[in-house]
Amino acid sequence: PCLQASSGILRSARGKLLRIILFSSCQIHKQKLDELQKRQKVLYEQQGNTLAVAYWLNQFHDATDDRDGSIMKTLVEALIVWDDRIEVRFKCGATVEQKYVK
Repeated sequence: PCLQASSGILRSARGKLLRIILFSSCQIHKQKLDELQKRQKVLYEQQGNTLAVAYWLNQFHDATDDRDGSIMKTLVEALIVWDDRIEVRFKCGATVEQKYVK
């Protein structure tokens, strides 16, 4: 009887230990899954943003594909050609200079 009782206690202890190990393992995997789902959400949002930017750039390209230079005329106040560089003065006050490559 004593041997049967101790084997029953061991089975019970093993069962409890197994449940603890399985519960801990499930918690770890749940945390990993939650982290992956958060990362997936961020990636989907970034993908959506990237697609929106790509669409906007395509629309911008279509809108700015002017053959007569009307956008340049709207933005540029003066275009000055020097011996060693070119200078573009914009109506907003900015100036860009580019030296010639020799």
